Amino acid sequence: MGYWVLAVAALFLVARFLWRAYKHPAHTLVRQAAHMNSVAAGTVRDANGYRNTKVSRGPYEAVVSYQTGSVQLTTPASPQSLVDFVEVERWLATRGSTSTADGQVEYFERIEEYITAMGWYDRLLAL
Repeated sequence: MGYWVLAVAALFLVARFLWRAYKHPAHTLVRQAAHMNSVAAGTVRDANGYRNTKVSRGPYEAVVSYQTGSVQLTTPASPQSLVDFVEVERWLATRGSTSTADGQVEYFERIEEYITAMGWYDRLLAL
């Protein structure tokens, strides 16, 4: 009878440990990143020795801090830590870096301005 009590106690401790690991803020953020189509890109150790998870999606890369439970966008670099990946998406939408398509549009706008300055008035970008 005593073995059953020890087995139940050991099972309870293991289940408690697994539940605490599942509910940790860093693990929750990694699951959120996975649901938003990010993939694991490795781990990075910080100054305190914590092994942080690096995730990437397309040209964007972020590090999930295990110690603070926050997200640091590394590519493009954000100046502050962000709360979660929803805030990362908002940051990218409002203050994100310009993409190559934006650079190409700017290039064609400059060409159009030059052509207009030379006396031609057809819109280049309308083509």
